[in-house]
Amino acid sequence: MIGEIQLPEIEELIASRNWRALKTTLAEWQPHDVADLLEILNPRDRVILFRLLPKAMATEVFERMEGEAQRELLEAFSDAEAAPILEEMSPDDRTDLLEELPHRVTRRALRLLSPEQRKIAQSLLAYPHDSVGRLMTPDFAKVKKHWLCGQAIKHLRSLALNKETIYYLYVVDDENHLIGVISLRNLVLADPESPLWDVAEDDPISVSAVSDQEEAVKILRRYDLQALPVVDSANHLLGIVTFDDIMDVQAEETTEDMQIMAAIVPTEKPYFETSFSEIFAKRAIWLIILGIAGIFSASVIRFYHSSLPSDLIVGLAFFIPLLMGTGGNAGSQVAALMIRSLATGEIIPKDFLQLAKRELLMGIVLGICLALVGFLIAWIVNRDPLIGITLGLAMVLTIATANFVGLSLPLLFKAVGLDPAFMSGPILTTITDVLGLIIYFNMTHLILRI
Repeated sequence: MIGEIQLPEIEELIASRNWRALKTTLAEWQPHDVADLLEILNPRDRVILFRLLPKAMATEVFERMEGEAQRELLEAFSDAEAAPILEEMSPDDRTDLLEELPHRVTRRALRLLSPEQRKIAQSLLAYPHDSVGRLMTPDFAKVKKHWLCGQAIKHLRSLALNKETIYYLYVVDDENHLIGVISLRNLVLADPESPLWDVAEDDPISVSAVSDQEEAVKILRRYDLQALPVVDSANHLLGIVTFDDIMDVQAEETTEDMQIMAAIVPTEKPYFETSFSEIFAKRAIWLIILGIAGIFSASVIRFYHSSLPSDLIVGLAFFIPLLMGTGGNAGSQVAALMIRSLATGEIIPKDFLQLAKRELLMGIVLGICLALVGFLIAWIVNRDPLIGITLGLAMVLTIATANFVGLSLPLLFKAVGLDPAFMSGPILTTITDVLGLIIYFNMTHLILRI
């Protein structure tokens, strides 16, 4: 069910060209419901229904649609239809759209904007990709330090309809330096004749326009803010980043990390909007890389095969999946903890020594517990205590090694500016598999004296 009428009924109204009923129905829907409906229609019907929307609703519906549907609509619109929508879009949402459009469509969109809005759009697009500057909006409320509270309220009433949020007012000096912030609640409760600066908080929390978007996510989450002021290197107030935009960034970063951890080249498109060939290419690349990397595990087994009796190889091979699986799981556990803690700012690469001590000890303790299980399994299967001891000690060393690798690689990647998520999942498992096999066969030579 979408809105109050099921999709087949909407399609029936379209097929019968009952535009009056469609127009009446869509006008009663919430914008996000209309956006959901338009996205699942074919491009031709999408354009027809969009043209039936009330002008007051059209821009909001357009902003809530996904990038591919927006692009198709924009290309189908005449200049007269596209111009008011682009002009009325919030600057941050418009920046998201423009950076994803083909260059020719972006040039056309910029040409349709008024000189003022074109200047804003070009200034936001000039910031690096994934920087806070790409997210910010210049639609915010700012006041002067020397004003009275009553002046600030009067000023707020005159511009509130044109601002993205008015819950915070930012205090600036005559050179537009950010020097304070005041909440709408405190302003309304203050005496209109009292100086604004008396109820403002000085030294406000802010973020640089060239900072990575993840930095803004961390700050907003840590300080529980609804909006975050954005400044340049000289502390001039440039704009704000709002909570809803930050949540979109967090969702995108989480999705990207999940794709990387599953050894898939990240894609920003929804599943059904990504072509079969594109999904194939993104998955095949990593599967080929991991398949080639898996040769190292086979090479280790082949290398030690020639130095061990064939009957012993059969006995040892029975426990290889157990050893490799345990090591891979242990490494993945630690990597997941490190990646999450790095993302939230709980740890930094400089914490390496403290983390290494903790995780090596954890690996030894966990290894001892699993070694006992491994020894019992080996004893039941082979009735050979030496093989049981070999497997048990190999598990202790493998888990300790997997823990060390699982914490080291994400921290190393973070330290050199790469995404720690690359060092997780299948990639980490492949590394721990090779190391586990080397440990296993060397313990065999050491204990069984072969």
